Amino acid sequence: MNTITIIAAIANNNALGKNNDLIWHLPADLKRFKKVTSEHHILMGRNTFESIGKPLPNRTTVIITRNKNYKVEGCIVVDSIEKAIEVAKEDKHIFIIGGAQIYKQAMASDLVDRLDITKVHHAFEADVFFPEIPEDFKLVSVSDFCEEKDIYYRKFVYNSNKYSIKWKNQEELQYISGLNHIIKTGCHTIDRTGIGTYSLFGLTFKYDISKTFPLLTTKKMWVRAIFEELKFYLSGKTDNTILNDKKITIWNGNTT
Repeated sequence: MNTITIIAAIANNNALGKNNDLIWHLPADLKRFKKVTSEHHILMGRNTFESIGKPLPNRTTVIITRNKNYKVEGCIVVDSIEKAIEVAKEDKHIFIIGGAQIYKQAMASDLVDRLDITKVHHAFEADVFFPEIPEDFKLVSVSDFCEEKDIYYRKFVYNSNKYSIKWKNQEELQYISGLNHIIKTGCHTIDRTGIGTYSLFGLTFKYDISKTFPLLTTKKMWVRAIFEELKFYLSGKTDNTILNDKKITIWNGNTT
């Protein structure tokens, strides 16, 4: 079974290029691109190939074009993404390297397993843009920031949901996915413990309490205390004696 990966470098505004060329030059990222794609098939549209100008060494170049008379020595030319993938079917790792329309068609046709995106943290003027990432791709990893020529960037990897584990408890999956997202993309700050915390603004969890009740605690709790505490929060009150009168003392010292 092969894996089909879209690999691209995009800016904050999804910019890909201008005048059929890259907007930035990041040697270390290009070196990683070479390492990742070497000895594999790289699929691209005709414009992308012509912007490169030649077959890339140690890779099999597959060009997608509707021009039936288009031929390039050392390359395979086909007229559809599906045919390009068929040509490369013996390769365990197939890479789609551009351009924007090829990216869009591949994702819309549900042909892609993974997105390997270098995100450049700057907005550039461009005439070609990367398409919006569909919701059925989930972020699985984010690299540390890299810097070249005063340009900061990092790598984001997304996996298609079609290969995700099917969780029976969707509430638990939502929580675990949220934690993973905070760890990977949150802001790290040092606190008095010396261990530090990760924080991320705006992350929300949604639960249907007619079907389930979300509970997260590191303490052994009794059920009535949970509901009394919930009522206390929903009332908007802060007088801890209300809980103490019901023999609930977990907030002693933390409320008025």
